[in-house]
Order: sequence, then structure tokens, then C-alpha cells
Amino acid sequence: MHQRVRANVRQILGPKASDADVERLARSQWRNYMRYLRDFAALPRIARSETERIFERAEGWEHIDRAMSQGRGLVLASVHFGNWDLAAGTMARRHPVNVIADTFSSRLLDGFVNRRRKALGVQVIPVEKALKRTVSALRRNESVAFLVDKPLAGDAGVDVEFFGRRTRIPAGAAYFASRTGAPLIAAFVWRNEHGDFRVQVFPPIQVDPDVKTTMQQVIRVAEQVIRAHPEQWYMFRSMWSTSQEVGGTVDVDLTEEAVA
Repeated sequence: MHQRVRANVRQILGPKASDADVERLARSQWRNYMRYLRDFAALPRIARSETERIFERAEGWEHIDRAMSQGRGLVLASVHFGNWDLAAGTMARRHPVNVIADTFSSRLLDGFVNRRRKALGVQVIPVEKALKRTVSALRRNESVAFLVDKPLAGDAGVDVEFFGRRTRIPAGAAYFASRTGAPLIAAFVWRNEHGDFRVQVFPPIQVDPDVKTTMQQVIRVAEQVIRAHPEQWYMFRSMWSTSQEVGGTVDVDLTEEAVA
């Protein structure tokens, strides 16, 4: 697994990065991921205090309030960066939020994870039920959060350019925004070197009928944040591979019935 992390880091840093620099950043990513797990394990005890502190430091929150005032719901996009659970919990203090989440094979683990998310006020949509429940949530003027850097079942994804190479990412965020008219916003929460949280909410992304075009815009925003704070990105799968060098769009496996 560490080898995959190093390979991802090398793509971020570029071919001129030394082995020492790659290893240093890879280890820093692991340390920050452990901090994320520590925060997650401390839920629900820290939920209210931490989300309030996060909100106080939020940059660009007006974009969320303005989007929610339109009454069409909101699609939130982020990546495995910083602390996405506390990001959703901060949103839940102001507006209803749902997260698309994997169902773990272990019922004990699945229950443990979902109890902590619910302690944040976050509603969980199991990935296998995401189609209809996502549309229903948006129609209720709620937000739905997607992590766009990991493949999801039922979403074949699209090819995008990410740090100079092609890779495949899920397209659900763009699909649902396009089909329902919900605004699409990218947002990120992370701890800085002093242990304080930072929040960056970007202006709404222009939603194109072509989901690949929209997802390329989303991943450009994510690339910008990761480039500035690469130690906060936790990706333990191989993000790039030889088979992904060829460009092109992969059809999105989402049914029309989901938005009927």
C-alpha cells in the first residue's frame, strides 16, 4: 500500500522530485490520515465543538448559503482530503446534508461508522441506493456530498486529466447536478500545521450537459487544493496506471428512472 502512496506522490511532485522528497510527503500523508482517524474515533464527543470552530474559519461559505436559497438542493464535491466527515458535519449545522457512503461487509464496522456520521447530523445514503435517494434529497432542497476521487459501484466514471495524466473518476456529482438543476460546489476542510482547521468553499462550478466537461472542472479545483497542501490528500489506491493513459469518455451507468 505504501508503494501505491509513493507512486501517487511522485505524480503530484513531478519527475524531478527526489526519492527523499517523495518518501517525506508520503509519510506526511500517512500521519495526517492517522489524525483524521483519531478525530473520527472521537466522535460524537467532539462533533459540536469542532464543527463550530470549522464554521468560524470558513472561507466562501456564502456560496453555500446562496446555492441553497435557490431551492434546488446542492451537490457538494470533495476528495479524500483533510477531514471530509467534519466538513459534512459543519454543513449539517446549517443545511441538511446527505453523504454517499460504502456499505461495509462487517455489520459492526458499518454500524460504528454510520453512528459517528449521524452524530454529526449527517444522513447516510448507501451507495447501492444512491440513485433514487440522491434525487429525492435534492428535490427536498437538501445537499448531497460526493467524494470524486474513488470509483463507486454503478458509476463507470469518466476520464479526466489530473496532475498531467489521465485517470478515471466517478461522474455522479456532475450527472445529478446536470439532471436535476442543482448547483455544484467544491469544498474542502483540513487541519493546518498548527492543528487548526481551514475551510475553503469555492464558487459554483458551471455545470455542462457533458458530465466529462463538468468533472474536469471539479478535478481542476481539487488539483489546485491538493497542490497547495499535498500532505492532506489520502489516496491508497493507484490513482494512475498505464491503462489510463488513453483519453476518452466512459459511459456513465446511471439510469433515467432515477430522475423520473
